[in-house]
This record gives sequence, C-alpha cells and structure tokens, in this order.
Amino acid sequence: MESEGYRDYSIHSIAEQFSQLVKTKERREVLAMNAFINPLSVSVVIPTIARDINIPDLYNKRLETVRRILKELNRLVNAGYIDEIVIVDGTRNPDGTINHMYMRDILHLANIEITLFRDEVNMIRRYRSVRNQAERGLFNTIVKIFSQFDKNINLILNYHGIVERVGIEEIPPGKGAALWLTIPICSGDIIGFFDSDNRNFRSNSVIRMFHPIVAGWTEPGKEASVEFIKAFYKRLKISIGEGGKGTFSIGGRVTRLVALPLARVLAEKFSILKGFEKFKYPLSGEVAATRMVHEDLEYPVDYGVEVMTLAQIVRKVEPERIGETDIEIFQHWSQPEEKTEGMVDQVARGIFSSLTSEELSAIDLKTLIKAYVEEAGEVLKRWRETIVPFIEEISEELGMTYSKIPAEKEENRIKRYVEIIERVFNEVKNENKRTKVLPSWNSVTGNMAYESLKKQLETASLRATFKILELEGLV
Repeated sequence: MESEGYRDYSIHSIAEQFSQLVKTKERREVLAMNAFINPLSVSVVIPTIARDINIPDLYNKRLETVRRILKELNRLVNAGYIDEIVIVDGTRNPDGTINHMYMRDILHLANIEITLFRDEVNMIRRYRSVRNQAERGLFNTIVKIFSQFDKNINLILNYHGIVERVGIEEIPPGKGAALWLTIPICSGDIIGFFDSDNRNFRSNSVIRMFHPIVAGWTEPGKEASVEFIKAFYKRLKISIGEGGKGTFSIGGRVTRLVALPLARVLAEKFSILKGFEKFKYPLSGEVAATRMVHEDLEYPVDYGVEVMTLAQIVRKVEPERIGETDIEIFQHWSQPEEKTEGMVDQVARGIFSSLTSEELSAIDLKTLIKAYVEEAGEVLKRWRETIVPFIEEISEELGMTYSKIPAEKEENRIKRYVEIIERVFNEVKNENKRTKVLPSWNSVTGNMAYESLKKQLETASLRATFKILELEGLV
C-alpha cells in the first residue's frame, strides 16, 4: 500500500538562495484585526523538559544541543527572518513544583548566543525605566521562556474561564499541553514547533519549514495558499547510543512500525482517515502552520499530539494547502525500549481517539491486526531498501560506526506492538479510554476576549522571563 504524498516543498542549496528567501519574507504583509497592514511575523516555539537533570553528563549534552539550536536561530533573528523565540519548559521537581534550573541555564545560553536578546538584557540592566517595564512584562524581548505550570498563567486562564470550560484545574504535564499553551502567547502570523533534542539542528531547516507558507501569503487579508507544513527526514532519525561512543543506529521505530502501517491500513482497508497515510514521517515534531490553523486544532496533552493534530489537519485543511519538507538528518539521544512501548500506546491511542464511534464500529479488529502485521513488514522491507544506500554516507558524515538492528529484533517488536494495539483499540472502543484533549482556542474564546487573553498571557510570559533573568543574575 503506497499513497502519493503531499507536495514536497524541500529547498536545496539554501546558502545560495538565503538573501532572496529573507527578502521574500520581508515583502509579505498581513491585515491585522485593527485593519492595519503589518509585516508578516514568524514565531519559533521550542518545548523543553529535562528529565535527566540529576545526571550531569546527560544534562550537559542536552544543554549543548539547546545551545546549538539557539546559535543557529541567531542567524535568522539577525537576518529578520524570525521575529520571536518562545520556549516553554515542562521540568518539575519530584514534588510537582517548578524546577527553574533548566530554564535558567537555557536563558543563560540565550544571552550568549542570541545577539539581539543580549542587547535587550543589557538595556534592562542599564536603564531603570526599561527594567521597570520588563518587570511588569511590558518590555517585549525576542526570547520568551516560561514554565507550562506557571501559576500566573494559570490564574489568567482561570480569570477568563478557560480552566472551567476546558475541564481542568491547571495545565497538565505533557508536550501537547505545552504546545497548546504557546499558541495564544505567540505573536506570529505563522507559528512553527521545533523539538529541542535535535543535535543536528540547522537554521536552514527553519527556513525550509516556513518558506512555503511565507511564499504563499501573497496578499494582506487573504489566506495563504499553503497553510500547513510537516517535516520529514529522508534518512530517518539517528540515535546515538549512550553506551556506545562512536556508533549510531537508525531510530524512528515507532514511526515505521506503528504510525505508518496503521495509517495505511486504516486508509486502504477501511477508508478511514484518508490523507493521513500520505505523510512521510507523521511523528516528526517539526510543524509550521498559520495561526488560524493552530487556533482551530484540539491538542492532546501527551505524545499523541503529532498524530491527533495530523488527523484533524487531513479533515480540516484542503490537500493543496498541505505540504512537507525534507530537513535531512535528525540526531537525538536514544530511548530505552520500555519508554518506546509507552509511546506506542500513546500513538495508537491518539490514532483511535481521532476516530468517531461509527468509524471504530466499522473496524474489524482481526482484519485490522492481520493487515497491520503485513503492512508493518512491507514498511520495514521498504525502509531497509531505502536506508542501506545511505549508511556509508551517514557513517562518513558522523565519523561513527553503524550499529545494525537485527531483523529478528524488529520482528519481535511488531509482535509486541500488536498486543499494545489490540489492547488500546479495545480500551478506546469499548471503554471510551480516549486520549485527553485540550479544545481549540477558537472553541473556548470569542474574538475580543481572545485578544485580551492573548495580551495578558504574553505579559505573563515576559514577566516570567524577567524573573528567570533575575534568578540567573543577568539583570
């Protein structure tokens, strides 16, 4: 089962085109709510969490990756291509309180690597009037950082009745919840999400994600001709084994053994979620979309965020307004197998939770599982044929030796994943144990109330940024 994919907007030789790509963005304008014509604005969102904060070696490696990301983004800030960097952190202490250490270290790195932010921090430190504005959340810095559990943010949501309407007492943990929270805080007309664990992060990847939407936004007041871009990795994802220095293995097993085969079986066997199966790498965390698209999506709180948002995209956005782009190699630290099985549960649950009761009833579980096993085997076969030619090239590029995944190990994973998929399907269908979702911002606010909410949340995020600067002794 192989479907023709969405339009590939991959850009090659960005170095030669860089100035022209920046000028394209400079020429784009949008119609604001106040009827003013404004320059097109782009926001980069980076969700972070430090689960290994007490393991110095791993923690420092994580910080070094974030440093690289900030350094690459600085090039785009200086060129005027991105207008805002929003970092939302989910790190907590064992007792549930906010741990500020990671945010402090990240902001310290931002002060080193982001030239404009360093200038802004110097202004806060030098001028008392600017410091007063920053302390009140009225000095708009290029970098904003805050915890998704920030009490002031929760108070604002409570004041506007969002907490009650959403049915929560506070923002829950999880990547999806963090991304949901950033949408009203971002000021950009285009918002892009980028994972914080990509050791191979390049500024070119950011341009590849944003440019199709930027280029398609030709007239103020009109919709962009492209509204949603999803990243894929032609060479898939590289996992660096912590215990095997100088070796690498090919990651992405949840994508190739769960998300891709399940999506194709649902589309081809049951005509359900057609369009979802066209995405080359549905679990990539790199997404760019117009603000209007983001505000119209429900966000699951957990790792199912990637598949559940895609399920909505294929139902809400016209296919010609959807695209993909190649960001080449994605390197990340390897995950233990037991954690992967938790991800399989969340991904499968996210897919099945995206279906209506009627769609679930139309699925015969035995047929689904049989087709899934066959398709997973086919995906695995195609993947091996695709990746083998690149192994030597990747080895040379990384200066590392390839650690091959035994075929038997992959086949055993499929058997184990079958058990998880069967259990999750029955739980969703028969017990209604669906993934918890946060409603779209469009569904919980009116236009005027939302603008007021946005302003207050932005102020709270800027106050949080100032407080962390203060804790770090930078102001």
